[in-house]
Amino acid sequence: IKFCVGSNLLSLFALDLSLIIHPGLMFGKCSRWDGMPFDEAPLFYHGMDEFTAQIMETMDGEACGVKTTLLAKYPNLDLSDSQPTLQWLHDAYGDKIEDKSTFQSSFTTNASYAGLTFPVKDALDTPGKKVYEFDYRYLTSDVPYGLLVIKGIAELV
Repeated sequence: IKFCVGSNLLSLFALDLSLIIHPGLMFGKCSRWDGMPFDEAPLFYHGMDEFTAQIMETMDGEACGVKTTLLAKYPNLDLSDSQPTLQWLHDAYGDKIEDKSTFQSSFTTNASYAGLTFPVKDALDTPGKKVYEFDYRYLTSDVPYGLLVIKGIAELV
């Protein structure tokens, strides 16, 4: 097993900008959902549209702004492990991404994400139909232990 030394816990966990991915995708898709059950789970990463990509880029920019503010206030703080989402994605998946030209295409052409779908559950009153599952780690973990931590840090600095 190979272990890598991280810069510090703040950089690795509190400013893990990849934590915007799941909540951003969920919000982008579900904020426009009419509440009606559907036949099958839509694609998660490969289903990203321009609207969702813009939301995620905005979220990423705000999180990067928190990092920039922290570094201005504490210049000796090592936050080198906290990378913008797109940089992290390209570093993590490299040649698995067919088109790295935009935020959206970097997700929608990532072969590692092929076939992955939104979390869904059976619709209660409509047999054979699905609805989005909101009680899922994409929201129950990434929001309180990711986005809200970043928001809290932003409020402190």
